[in-house]
Amino acid sequence: KADKVDFARIDQMIADAERTVRLSGNLSDAHEVLEGVRDTFLQIRKRNSIDYYIDYITKFHEPMENIVLTVKGKKAKTLTDKMLAEIRKNFTKAAKEWEKLEKASFDPVLFSFNPGKNIQRHNYIKVETEALGRLNAALEDNDKAAIIKAAEAIKPNFVRLFSLFGDFEKCK
Repeated sequence: KADKVDFARIDQMIADAERTVRLSGNLSDAHEVLEGVRDTFLQIRKRNSIDYYIDYITKFHEPMENIVLTVKGKKAKTLTDKMLAEIRKNFTKAAKEWEKLEKASFDPVLFSFNPGKNIQRHNYIKVETEALGRLNAALEDNDKAAIIKAAEAIKPNFVRLFSLFGDFEKCK
């Protein structure tokens, strides 16, 4: 069940994002604010036992992003044991959420996916699964340079997958 508090929170986040863009033109900051809208809708659907495909992507996003941010700007010699522990913790969460996404039911018609776009979705999932496998192998080998490289490689394909669900032609 969604209530007035949820929608008031969403309205505030949208207003905050709009104000950010208007005052600074910073789309990245507005994007960060709007991630809260996605998370609020996820919680509404969770409370109502609604199975929605994009929620699987959203649940993977946080631990994946934490991994990428942990290695950002790091070299093998600057990646600490504490950072490695954080990466491992987030990898465990990310792998679990990714496995759920791989098994999730997907209705191409619901998302207006033609056969070609659905093939792209399958390919992005396959490529991301392989990238996560490389990160897992690097973590098992405790190879800091390989961990950094593999961790950096898990976001670009994820972005391509997530972007399939947007209509960016309208943004041009």
